[in-house]
Amino acid sequence: MGKRRTYGGRRPVDLWRGQREHATTTPTGESDPMSDWTDVAKKDELLPGEYRVIDVDDVDIVVFNIEGEFYALEDVCTHDGAELSGGEVEDDCIVCPRHGAKFCIKTGEALTPPAYEPTETFPVRVNDEGWIQVRDPRWD
Repeated sequence: MGKRRTYGGRRPVDLWRGQREHATTTPTGESDPMSDWTDVAKKDELLPGEYRVIDVDDVDIVVFNIEGEFYALEDVCTHDGAELSGGEVEDDCIVCPRHGAKFCIKTGEALTPPAYEPTETFPVRVNDEGWIQVRDPRWD
């Protein structure tokens, strides 16, 4: 059994820490209309056990670092629309803090009721400059 990490309301505790960002510009402060990838953080700024919630075109996306691998989910429980960030994380799963639905962070799959539909996953990459980036391909 993996280590349990509790976010504890709005302030993450234990090994999991997170921040909220609004992504509308590049790190230099200039908009980049040619790229559909959004900068989340430098790779060395999002350590294992941390996450970052970022707003991409009015969609909250939570990016997790699980043992050095990056995964991104829409920050919403498909049961009732609650934020998933703030829930307990165990291994590669997150538990919705409202009603306890469990989701796989790697696939978005709903693992337990009351959620039955998966939450959206997003592609994540680390670019040549060391930036973790995410994109929402649903609008391609």
